Amino acid sequence: MRWGSEVEDRKKGEYRSSKRSKTLIKKALLKLMHEKKFEEISVTDIVREADINRGTFYAHYSNVQDVIRKMEEEMLVGFVSSLEVFSSDELLDDPRPIFVTISSFLLKDPGYYKMLFSLPGVHDHILGHKDFLFTYFLSSRKARKMVEAGKRDEFIAIVDFWISGILNLYIDIVLGRVLLRLDEAPDFLMRMINLTSEKWLGGFASDAEAAEAEQKER
Repeated sequence: MRWGSEVEDRKKGEYRSSKRSKTLIKKALLKLMHEKKFEEISVTDIVREADINRGTFYAHYSNVQDVIRKMEEEMLVGFVSSLEVFSSDELLDDPRPIFVTISSFLLKDPGYYKMLFSLPGVHDHILGHKDFLFTYFLSSRKARKMVEAGKRDEFIAIVDFWISGILNLYIDIVLGRVLLRLDEAPDFLMRMINLTSEKWLGGFASDAEAAEAEQKER
């Protein structure tokens, strides 16, 4: 039992060390990207800034571009994993849980995300993954009713409006462009969603149900 505990403790220590090293590397790269052009940054620059050796860097990344690619992947995987806990119907009925999850996710290291979001191209890269969210919400009951009523484009437009607004707000909060705390964002966003959801989705759903009833009467 003691030997097994020692192995487990060693694994935990290695995991913590690996996580710490990757964090140092990512933060070093973000800092350097605010000081010089990305193509001018070398592995030597990163290991010097992070105060680690080259072997530690290559244990986790193959080159400088690999660091950026994995940073973006980690952020998107974290966001997608948050969504997978809920069904599309649950989030359309009550999106507050996902807002709380996103706020909590960003609050784990707001300084890191502030550096990441302020880099050129990151904003567009984040919004460039909206197609996944369209597909996700199109599986909902409300979406199916609107699609059946020939209002698929209207549904996509509404979801696009919400997604763009929500993501932009979170980015602006982290960057300090909006004087709102991350823990205040869920309540604020719920007020904004409630102003539009009943009027838009409720109205479209009523139209869809009316069309369905008319179809049955024929």
